[in-house]
Amino acid sequence: MADDGKRWTDFPDELQDIFEGLWQEAARLHLNWKLYLDLFGDPGKTDVLNATVPSVFQLIEENLLASMTVSFGRLIDPSKTGKKDNLSLARLVESLPAHCDDVFTRSAEKRLAVIKAECEPISAHRNRRVAHNDLATAISYHDNPLPGIGRERISNALKMIADLMNSIQLHFENGETAYAHGIQRGTGKVLIYLLEQSLEYDRKQRGEELAKYGIAK
Repeated sequence: MADDGKRWTDFPDELQDIFEGLWQEAARLHLNWKLYLDLFGDPGKTDVLNATVPSVFQLIEENLLASMTVSFGRLIDPSKTGKKDNLSLARLVESLPAHCDDVFTRSAEKRLAVIKAECEPISAHRNRRVAHNDLATAISYHDNPLPGIGRERISNALKMIADLMNSIQLHFENGETAYAHGIQRGTGKVLIYLLEQSLEYDRKQRGEELAKYGIAK
């Protein structure tokens, strides 16, 4: 690693900061999605959440969804909004021609077009619910209601983003990032397990207290 601490030293100087910013965004998005699935992906665990702090978990779910929606939007933003440059996949792809051959550049452009198409419903949700409070959407009389966004679409979009990022990383660095397997100090599944253990402990304690008075569970 270079003395300046930059990660992508084999990238052209112009692309290092761009790729790093997008890499961080994509990695964070994948971790948030994993946390969301750990906590809310198994309907069988709903009783655990409802038996502990349901209002807290409702807020966690709402904020995770909002954060992920914003992250998707940032990644698929155009390279410019008005006169301001955006840190987006489009910015990265549009910077490739100066450093890559036409075949690789066209492949990246096609990948990005597919990502944008897959993320279109997410983008609509971001623009009308999260980034802005669209009046017609908010009071539910819009002629074009927000499209449904299923888990399969989100998983597909994440894989497409990871594939594009990895194709570029592989081109310059001869390496890839396992976005779907980010390193965490604890996971949502561990939290669910600890909550289950806590509930079981409480049940046992209550049972022992009742037994003192000869009351059956």
